[in-house]
Amino acid sequence: MRVLLKTSRNMEVISYDYQYDLMKLLHKWLGRNRIHDEISLYSFSWLMGAKRLSNGLNFPDGSIWFISFWDDKNIKKVISGILDDPDMFSGMEVKEVVIQETPHFKSEERFFSASPILIRKYDDNGVAKYVLFDNPESGVLMTETLNSKF
Repeated sequence: MRVLLKTSRNMEVISYDYQYDLMKLLHKWLGRNRIHDEISLYSFSWLMGAKRLSNGLNFPDGSIWFISFWDDKNIKKVISGILDDPDMFSGMEVKEVVIQETPHFKSEERFFSASPILIRKYDDNGVAKYVLFDNPESGVLMTETLNSKF
């Protein structure tokens, strides 16, 4: 299931590296959770509708942001969290929540990523290493991750 969040305009310039702010919001709205420590059966997009400035981003008409979860109970927690506290960052707040039901797929579909995919691999000492798209190992690791999620 997916929710589309429609936001108000920002009141302060948003830094280009705001992705961490989105992750903090997701965890704020979910409440106490461990989803970040497990295999990621969720995803979220970048904020859509940005106007580029020299020092960051502006969303004069607000933005659209989606969050998807495999498990509907987590979407319900996010919606409940938004209703309790719709404030985001830089003066933005959620103005509207649109629930999108899981579509019925044909036997074969083609998907495009709505935001960058983070590939994390652990070394023998349990230390996380992040693998970039240009690393020859990235394709193998993505395939392994997708297979484990299936």
